[in-house]
Amino acid sequence: MYYLGIDTSTSACSCGILQDDKVICELNINNQKTHSTTLCLLIQQAFALTGLTLEQMDGIACVVGPGSFTGIRIGVCTAKGLAFGAKKPCYGIDTLDCLAVNGRQFAGTVCTILDARREQVFGAAFEGGQKILEDFAGPLEEYLQKLEGKKTLFLGDGALAYREKIQNILPDAQFGEKHLCYPKASAACILAYEAGEKGAISLYDLTPHYLRKSQAERLHGHER
Repeated sequence: MYYLGIDTSTSACSCGILQDDKVICELNINNQKTHSTTLCLLIQQAFALTGLTLEQMDGIACVVGPGSFTGIRIGVCTAKGLAFGAKKPCYGIDTLDCLAVNGRQFAGTVCTILDARREQVFGAAFEGGQKILEDFAGPLEEYLQKLEGKKTLFLGDGALAYREKIQNILPDAQFGEKHLCYPKASAACILAYEAGEKGAISLYDLTPHYLRKSQAERLHGHER
């Protein structure tokens, strides 16, 4: 089984290919360029390096959010286009679930947290590979209160942005290395592989998972 993974949900852009449970290729770039200019190039290079083709893929795993509104749309639209052209099933992968794969070896609570600006965050929590705190969108302090008393490892760009504030509330909190604080396409592939055929969806059912309205939508709604 082969899976193509795509992630454009944060500032990093990533694609990867999984053969069963083995990552055979992964390409990541975080150079502040728009994902629309880099994603397709990464995908083309991944196929060129592995000698594989889109037609050989058994599914396309796309990280659907939460995260950057524009980035998510780029990833989802690209995955839909590839799936339509090659008639492949899709897998919609939650960004916070994807991030948690980076901390699976941690014996405690893995806290995945994304910076939503102005001390607002997207967050979730996992123990033993199971989600114990569903996706949250709101103030940083409210999210952290849900984790008091736990042995925690923080992953995500929110962990990088708010490390000092997190430590003030949870002094014993641990933090992942910077390279583990971005979701990876290989992790999306792993989650798709673990989900199996039951987790596959049609490209028409692949939709963004924003968790909240965009700033433009909020401002427009306020004006009305």
